[in-house]
Amino acid sequence: MFWKNIGLIDWLVSPIDVRHTAYSLSNNWSTAMPGVAQFFYIVMLVVVVALLAYYTTRLIGTAKFGRGGRRNLEIVESMGVGPQSFVHVLRVGEQFLLIGVTRGQVSLLTQLEADKLKIPESGQMPGFETLFNRFQKKDESSQSKKQ
Repeated sequence: MFWKNIGLIDWLVSPIDVRHTAYSLSNNWSTAMPGVAQFFYIVMLVVVVALLAYYTTRLIGTAKFGRGGRRNLEIVESMGVGPQSFVHVLRVGEQFLLIGVTRGQVSLLTQLEADKLKIPESGQMPGFETLFNRFQKKDESSQSKKQ
């Protein structure tokens, strides 16, 4: 394996010696220091790996989905109609399209008229208070039905 040939794994793992850690912790503070140094080395190694994973996923996400600056294509509303099948209302420029999406196919169902749709303004989300009140009303109505 390439990594073993250049000794990268040995170099990364070399500061970690489990046999001496248990012994050094049982001795006085001066001999326990290598165990503490090993602990901080492991923590730093984990932090570096986590940062690399974070920036790699951001890079892949940006490359796959592009930046958020698109203005011509938007999913206005979605609804699941079965297992792994959905209906989406898309805004493409000034047109609205209804498409059906399944696991293996995307189909144009119809073109919709904008004046017959209830469309929220682009990018506007209801406030937290509005969403919370809706949730409370649904919860209260479901509890009253149970009783």
